[in-house]
Formats: sequence, C-alpha cells, structure tokens
Amino acid sequence: MSETRKIAAILVSDVVGFSRLAKVLKQIAHAIQTGAGRSNDLAARYGGEEFVIVLVDASMEHANEIAFRLVQSVRDLNIPHDCGRVTVSVGVATTVPNENESPNDLVKAADLALFRAKPEGRDRLVVDGV
Repeated sequence: MSETRKIAAILVSDVVGFSRLAKVLKQIAHAIQTGAGRSNDLAARYGGEEFVIVLVDASMEHANEIAFRLVQSVRDLNIPHDCGRVTVSVGVATTVPNENESPNDLVKAADLALFRAKPEGRDRLVVDGV
C-alpha cells in the first residue's frame, strides 16, 4: 500500500428511539450503506447500536463529506420518538497506514471523536486525526 493512501474510519452511534430499535437500525443501516457509496468502502454494524464505515484511499475532506451526509440522511428519515426524532452522532478519523499503528488505533481515534460529540449536543459529527 502506498504511503500516501489514507484510510478513514467513521463511527456512527447515539441512535435515539429504542422503542422500535430493530426497525430504526435497519433504516439507518440503509442510509449508511447508501451513503458510503464507493465499491471499496465498507459499512458494517459495530456493536449493539454502532456502525463503522471504513473508507480506503479517502482524504479527511472526503470522510467529512460522507459523515455530514450520513447525519443529514438520518435527520431526513424524520423517524419520530419520545424526545423528538431519531438522530445520530458521528466520529471521524483518518490515518496513513504505517508499521507503528494498528487498525485499532484508527477506530479508537474515531471513537474518541464520537465520544466528544455526545457532550456537544449529539446529532452531529466530530473529527479527530490519528
């Protein structure tokens, strides 16, 4: 792999609206799969209510565009719940793979960005670099 090829990780969480969790997760999964777009991008469920998207050969700019579209796509679903509507929080990180970092380091950086989104009001994306 070339040293200039970046990999981005996008973590999606804070799905609100647990009364219909299975149906909501399916709708959000569809929005994520559609939003990932390119054939070499990977979107998968990651834990109970989290999703991860791995973008190969993607700049931070591109990852941010994808993440922003995902937040907006979930808003546009306009799924009602007790506190208003279902929303998501998103953490984004990119790295150039090297021998000193593992793929887990990238996921941890995206998770830290996601963690920062929660006290900032959720329903948003936060970026972190590795």
